[in-house]
Amino acid sequence: MTGSATRKTNRPSSGIQLSWVRRASGDGDSWALPDVPQPIVAEAYLVSILNSAGTPLRTTEVQGPSYLYSAVEELADFGALQTQITVSVCQLWLAGRLGFRLEERISVQHTG
Repeated sequence: MTGSATRKTNRPSSGIQLSWVRRASGDGDSWALPDVPQPIVAEAYLVSILNSAGTPLRTTEVQGPSYLYSAVEELADFGALQTQITVSVCQLWLAGRLGFRLEERISVQHTG
């Protein structure tokens, strides 16, 4: 996930696999630049799945730049598998500070 345009991803039976390129935290760079060196040992992110009004339905902390939004979670959040979802990702920094936030609308292709 980078930038602000709608992205496309395939849906395996297990759910929607999301991944992104990490950014520098705090006063670092934006999401629009290539990968940067990681200045901290632990890497953690807050990933939120948003409804159509932009309200988080689910927020999960992950320890690396990927998250499997399982089909079970998606059904619990929306009641049905979606063709598009909106995701917000924010890197956690020292003392609980949040880095830059990325919000992106993703088009989901069903695979057979």
